[in-house]
Parts: sequence; C-alpha cells; structure tokens
Amino acid sequence: MRAPEPMDAACHGPDIRGVATGVYEAIRDKGVHDPVCRIAGYLLSGEPAQVTAFRGVRDLIQSAKRREILTELARACFAGLGEGPAEPNGTG
Repeated sequence: MRAPEPMDAACHGPDIRGVATGVYEAIRDKGVHDPVCRIAGYLLSGEPAQVTAFRGVRDLIQSAKRREILTELARACFAGLGEGPAEPNGTG
C-alpha cells in the first residue's frame, strides 16, 4: 500500500518537510540503523534502494525532487544566521 503524499497548503506539490519527516520516521520505525545516513545516501546517489520500501517510503521520498529536499534541509540548517528566510522559489 502506498503511503499518502503530504501536500502543501496550496496543493502545488509535496510538502518537503512532511516528506522528509515521514521518510525519517518510517526508516526509524523499521529499525534501520542510522536513518539520516540512509536519507543522505539517497540524496547523494538518487538510488531508491538506499531507503526501505517499508510503508511506501521509496515512493514518498521520490515524490519530491532531491534538490527540493536538499534546499529545505539547508534552509533549516542555516535558519538562525540572521539573513531572514530564503524564498522557496530560489530567489532569496
């Protein structure tokens, strides 16, 4: 059974934070060692086999573009540097 795809409020596409969180939680719940490394492996390689198929995680993570996931992760990482929020469309 395919996992439901988290959608943003405007229904324009997957909610990147929701996708990342859902993937992390499912990998953790499956008992896979170091979910962060599994996700990083997928983001670097693009190889879906890096993440489990448990709960439709492969479909879920592929519902978002890898660049969008990386951008959201970078945005979260650098959020407190005083630059203000970056624009989601890449103009900020």
